[in-house]
Amino acid sequence: MGWQSGSKHILVIGAGVTGLTAARSLVEKGYKVTILEAKSHIGGRVQTERTTGGATVDCGASYLEGRIGNPMTKEVEAAKLALSACDSMIDVIESADSSMTRSSIFGAYQKLEQIKEIAGMACYMQEKDMSFADACGDKLEDPSMRFAANSYCLPMTGAELHKVGVIGSHAGLKETSGGDLLVTNGYGQLAQHLLPAEAELKLNCPTESITVNESGETTVVSSKETLVGDAVICTLPLSILQLP
Repeated sequence: MGWQSGSKHILVIGAGVTGLTAARSLVEKGYKVTILEAKSHIGGRVQTERTTGGATVDCGASYLEGRIGNPMTKEVEAAKLALSACDSMIDVIESADSSMTRSSIFGAYQKLEQIKEIAGMACYMQEKDMSFADACGDKLEDPSMRFAANSYCLPMTGAELHKVGVIGSHAGLKETSGGDLLVTNGYGQLAQHLLPAEAELKLNCPTESITVNESGETTVVSSKETLVGDAVICTLPLSILQLP
């Protein structure tokens, strides 16, 4: 940014993993930080719930997709979260839903790759993104296809298929290896680990508009209040922002 941190005030839109990581980095550099989150909890697509019996249920991200090359590995290890091997996801799904089998699910993933390639080429030629729902069309009526599309989009964006762009969903993806690992006691613990105590957090505060004047002063209007800062970082998933 080229500033002396000092009294500079940065507004961070979104308290998902990206927003929390950005806020922590800014706080460490001495900036004043305010985080605005539309939902009633931090973590974005990382959310852990507890049943009445005390069981842990992850409603979003629940495992590390490859330990090697995954930027979250360092954070999970720093938070000292318990991990266990995760190799039988398809078996669990197959036993829970008789309309889907291991074969039908893998076949659906192959079809999805073809759809992504064809739709992606069309989007680049038209210079306009399209949603996964539009790209898949009536193929989503098949349970296995619907599962494949949702399991591809939801972990990355936390959004429904009609809100996720085909092109945008590819942005920033990296290859990982080393086997998948389940966060045993809930991935939501990671959000709490990332949240900097020094940052101001405003929940239930969806952003309605962002404006920047000629001097660089940034104004963010939320559903509750108007905030003014020296800069803003918007951390909404690119695949959602790029949709028309």
